[in-house]
Amino acid sequence: MGGWPGDPSWGIAGTTIPWEVMTQTGDAKIAEEFYDLQMPVKGMPNLYASFDEYVKEETLDGDNQYHSERFGKQDAKKGVQFKALPPVLELHLRRFEYDFQTDAMVKVNDRFEFPTTLDLDRGDGKYFTQDADPNACNKYRLQSVLVHSGGPNGGHYYAFVRPLASEQWYRFDDERVTKVKEKQAVEEQFGGLEHNQHPGHTPQWKMPKISNAYMLVYVRESALPEI
Repeated sequence: MGGWPGDPSWGIAGTTIPWEVMTQTGDAKIAEEFYDLQMPVKGMPNLYASFDEYVKEETLDGDNQYHSERFGKQDAKKGVQFKALPPVLELHLRRFEYDFQTDAMVKVNDRFEFPTTLDLDRGDGKYFTQDADPNACNKYRLQSVLVHSGGPNGGHYYAFVRPLASEQWYRFDDERVTKVKEKQAVEEQFGGLEHNQHPGHTPQWKMPKISNAYMLVYVRESALPEI
């Protein structure tokens, strides 16, 4: 399912317009709708690695064999590919995960880099099904970064937004709106470690940054004039 300008199914950031992703397990193909994509963060150095992991084939064998109605249980591969992507792509970064060792939710503050220009046509269309539109250009421009500051039990949210026709970034923090540089909106929201030090001293230790990107919104470059 999908649409383009003039079609009521065509969405903008913050809407709930579904798009389709194709899941294949063995001989079964299922088209599933999505509103945003839940992107893995833990163990992923950047957003491209996260997309690679998202579409990575999984082998189903042993006790986890696939049950086919026609052939019964058998080894199979399970994977995901996209039939099409929307003009506004919302990516929810999985910063919160359940830790089985501690029996509690934890926040993943690992460094996770994301580009200001996202090219999903890379790798000879490896993210797409064979019947995907070969003429579609899936190059996206970063439009906003939602940040969570805090831990798994609470925190504060604020956002960095770049208007579509501008290169200027703004920070929206409750009722305050301020101009910021791109580095503050992007690179400083990667997460990872930061230096902690006393005034006038060299860095003494490193601590995880508790403020980092939690959701990203990208806009397809070719759709910018119509949004």
